Amino acid sequence: MKRPDLEAIRKRYEAATPEPWEAVQYGEDAPHGVVQCLDAFDNDIFDLVDGEAADCEFAAHARQDVPELLAYIAELEALLCASRTKEA
Repeated sequence: MKRPDLEAIRKRYEAATPEPWEAVQYGEDAPHGVVQCLDAFDNDIFDLVDGEAADCEFAAHARQDVPELLAYIAELEALLCASRTKEA
Protein backbone atom coordinates (compact mmCIF):
# COMPACT_ATOMS: atom_id res chain seq x y z
CA MET A 1 0.00 0.00 0.00
CA LYS A 2 1.34 3.43 -0.94
CA ARG A 3 1.59 5.89 1.95
CA PRO A 4 -0.48 9.02 1.30
CA ASP A 5 1.24 12.41 1.33
CA LEU A 6 0.16 13.31 4.85
CA GLU A 7 2.07 16.59 4.81
CA ALA A 8 0.19 17.76 1.69
CA ILE A 9 -3.09 16.75 3.33
CA ARG A 10 -2.12 18.65 6.48
CA LYS A 11 -1.24 21.78 4.46
CA ARG A 12 -4.60 21.72 2.65
CA TYR A 13 -6.38 21.32 5.98
CA GLU A 14 -4.45 24.19 7.57
CA ALA A 15 -5.11 26.49 4.59
CA ALA A 16 -8.88 25.93 4.67
CA THR A 17 -11.38 28.11 6.53
CA PRO A 18 -11.19 27.31 10.27
CA GLU A 19 -13.68 24.90 11.76
CA PRO A 20 -16.39 24.23 12.70
CA TRP A 21 -18.30 23.91 9.44
CA GLU A 22 -21.99 23.16 9.18
CA ALA A 23 -24.15 21.91 6.32
CA VAL A 24 -27.46 23.76 5.94
CA GLN A 25 -30.12 22.90 3.37
CA TYR A 26 -32.62 25.34 1.89
CA GLY A 27 -35.67 24.35 -0.11
CA GLU A 28 -38.45 21.88 0.36
CA ASP A 29 -37.35 19.34 -2.23
CA ALA A 30 -35.09 17.33 0.04
CA PRO A 31 -32.51 16.00 -0.60
CA HIS A 32 -32.14 18.45 -3.52
CA GLY A 33 -32.08 22.20 -3.33
CA VAL A 34 -29.40 24.61 -2.26
CA VAL A 35 -27.08 23.19 0.35
CA GLN A 36 -24.66 25.59 1.97
CA CYS A 37 -21.56 24.82 3.94
CA LEU A 38 -21.16 27.51 6.61
CA ASP A 39 -18.37 28.33 9.03
CA ALA A 40 -18.79 29.12 12.72
CA PHE A 41 -19.81 32.71 11.90
CA ASP A 42 -22.44 31.61 9.34
CA ASN A 43 -20.22 32.75 6.47
CA ASP A 44 -20.92 30.82 3.30
CA ILE A 45 -17.94 28.62 2.44
CA PHE A 46 -19.53 27.00 -0.61
CA ASP A 47 -22.93 26.12 -2.06
CA LEU A 48 -24.19 23.04 -3.84
CA VAL A 49 -27.08 23.88 -6.13
CA ASP A 50 -29.22 20.84 -6.92
CA GLY A 51 -26.63 18.90 -4.99
CA GLU A 52 -27.00 16.14 -2.50
CA ALA A 53 -27.17 17.19 1.13
CA ALA A 54 -24.95 14.23 1.96
CA ASP A 55 -22.13 15.70 -0.17
CA CYS A 56 -22.16 18.97 1.74
CA GLU A 57 -22.49 17.14 5.04
CA PHE A 58 -19.42 15.05 4.12
CA ALA A 59 -17.40 18.17 3.27
CA ALA A 60 -18.50 19.94 6.44
CA HIS A 61 -17.48 16.97 8.59
CA ALA A 62 -14.20 16.52 6.70
CA ARG A 63 -13.03 19.82 8.20
CA GLN A 64 -13.13 18.15 11.61
CA ASP A 65 -12.45 14.56 10.53
CA VAL A 66 -9.21 15.17 8.63
CA PRO A 67 -7.19 16.53 11.56
CA GLU A 68 -8.53 13.77 13.79
CA LEU A 69 -7.48 11.15 11.25
CA LEU A 70 -4.03 12.75 10.84
CA ALA A 71 -3.54 12.67 14.62
CA TYR A 72 -4.67 9.05 14.76
CA ILE A 73 -2.27 8.07 11.97
CA ALA A 74 0.58 9.83 13.77
CA GLU A 75 -0.27 7.93 16.96
CA LEU A 76 -0.37 4.60 15.14
CA GLU A 77 2.93 5.32 13.40
CA ALA A 78 4.52 6.16 16.75
CA LEU A 79 3.25 2.90 18.24
CA LEU A 80 4.55 0.96 15.25
CA CYS A 81 7.94 2.63 15.51
CA ALA A 82 8.12 1.90 19.24
CA SER A 83 7.15 -1.72 18.62
CA ARG A 84 9.86 -2.10 15.99
CA THR A 85 12.41 -0.52 18.30
CA LYS A 86 11.59 -3.00 21.07
CA GLU A 87 12.00 -5.90 18.63
CA ALA A 88 15.45 -4.76 17.52
